[in-house]
Amino acid sequence: ACGGGSVGCEEGHCCTTAATFNGVENLGSNCYGECDAKTGACPQFCGSSGACCKRGFVDDFDDPACGHGSVGCDQGHCCVTSALSPRRAGLQNEAANCHSACDGRAGKCQTQFCGSEGACCKKGAGDDADGKCGSSGCTDEHCCVHEV
Repeated sequence: ACGGGSVGCEEGHCCTTAATFNGVENLGSNCYGECDAKTGACPQFCGSSGACCKRGFVDDFDDPACGHGSVGCDQGHCCVTSALSPRRAGLQNEAANCHSACDGRAGKCQTQFCGSEGACCKKGAGDDADGKCGSSGCTDEHCCVHEV
């Protein structure tokens, strides 16, 4: 949410506007409580192009923003790019932990685990030699995001 170090105060932590990546805020963050225990579009926490989804969750099967259960994190509901967004093209396994699946490398995933337009990124890590991450990625781990 801090834009990979591009948002905040030099003196220490302070309140700011959350960093947004292509209209998605809090990518990979747990969102179920912040979205009033509702799945799908959640602009107040996941942003204008984001959705709160859990991959394979039965209640998401009727929700087009969650790709009818095909979009989201495996471990719980998290903010992802809505399945209705054109930014989903070429992206696979969004917000999924990808470091091992991408041979331990950040940036463009040579194994295609993140898709043809995806990259394996951790917010603020700065370890993508190819510059495909920019300020995107998940806070706690490397995850699949749309490349910049």
